[in-house]
Amino acid sequence: MNDSNPMPDPIYEFEVEWGDCDPADIVYYPNYYRWFDNAAHRLFAQAGYSLSSVRAQHRSLGFPLVNAKAQFRAPATVGDRLTIRSRVLAIGRKSITVEHRVMRGETLLVEGEEVRIMGVRSDDGKLTAAVIPASFRRHFGFDAA
Repeated sequence: MNDSNPMPDPIYEFEVEWGDCDPADIVYYPNYYRWFDNAAHRLFAQAGYSLSSVRAQHRSLGFPLVNAKAQFRAPATVGDRLTIRSRVLAIGRKSITVEHRVMRGETLLVEGEEVRIMGVRSDDGKLTAAVIPASFRRHFGFDAA
């Protein structure tokens, strides 16, 4: 874990739309996972690892999700302006743990965590995890393995 890696500037900012909400007029929970996904890909792209880049330079399929969780602290509704702050919390040999914090102003709404891999196809065509590149590790403040 790299606790010296502070929460960055906003990765992803947007306004909650009517279609994001359930009949109770609060954000339908799966949308937070969609927004986490968007934020993670933006975080990686800012590090030079956009989807097109990892596909071209690393023959990777991208960063598939292998685990996700969220803790919901307060609801959001139509018209709320949300900000997601994301950071790489840990990098294993073949996994990346990303922390997300969804904010409305100074109010924390949701805390999330994802574990992702850099996915590649094995010789038999199965999806498998590649070793995380040293340059990726260094960019996020982790020693090269």
